[in-house]
Amino acid sequence: MEWFKHDSNANLDEKLQEVLLDYGLEGYGLYWYCIELIVNKTSKDNTTFEIRHDARVIARSTGSTVQKVEEMMKRFIDIGLFENNADGKVTCLKIAKRLMMSQTNSKGMRSFIQDVKKQHDTSLDTKYRDDVMTCCDDVTPEENRREENRIEEKRAEKTEKHEGSRLSLLWIIPNEYLEYCKTERPDLNPKLVAESFKDFWIGKTGADAIKNDWFVAWRKWVRNERVIINNQSSSNAWRSDLNSIYNKAKELNLNTQGKTKGELLAMIDKRNAN
Repeated sequence: MEWFKHDSNANLDEKLQEVLLDYGLEGYGLYWYCIELIVNKTSKDNTTFEIRHDARVIARSTGSTVQKVEEMMKRFIDIGLFENNADGKVTCLKIAKRLMMSQTNSKGMRSFIQDVKKQHDTSLDTKYRDDVMTCCDDVTPEENRREENRIEEKRAEKTEKHEGSRLSLLWIIPNEYLEYCKTERPDLNPKLVAESFKDFWIGKTGADAIKNDWFVAWRKWVRNERVIINNQSSSNAWRSDLNSIYNKAKELNLNTQGKTKGELLAMIDKRNAN
């Protein structure tokens, strides 16, 4: 498993409060380190929920000593954070109660999680049902779907409320934009297209200059770009000189009054494309 539920107020749990009093952050950190070790190894082929590393390995990884790790682990078992099974293995069966089907989109893993929760439901002593890793109710598939829908609705609501922004004066074309241009329009020079894009939108005024998603604006710009710019040769060197741009615009009988460099370039490109 790649992740698991972790309550933001877990440090207030009575058992973890004891750990903090006895060992401070070293003990608290060790507890969650062990939980991570267990969850990381949990899969369809491994549902033992046991810690496979011994005290020596854990001590080396955490910068502690073997004696201190053994002492703290014993304390975790004594207060019910972990279990010590008949084989002498340290486990945390309570993790089974924390597995959520929303942790994965895989139907196989969802089925696995459901089976594990049923399998370990009867294995947990009542005294272990209300502490750190088990303080949540069983989640039915319907409840899980509602939760996923709620998260999706909140994400959509946040997007709708987003007021957008202007293109930053410090904007540099991201790799994602470059790759899109190379894939969709291999006939274009992405960096030159980006210069034109930046000049136009920085010079643009009014509500149209504000976008919720600049990558969407970039994709539209690339799709609509008709001027083939493979190399910056002497034939288009004028694009970098403002006077040359004005002269080019006048040759095409374009209105240059009050226009920025980016706006003029866009106007020239549009006229040439017609």
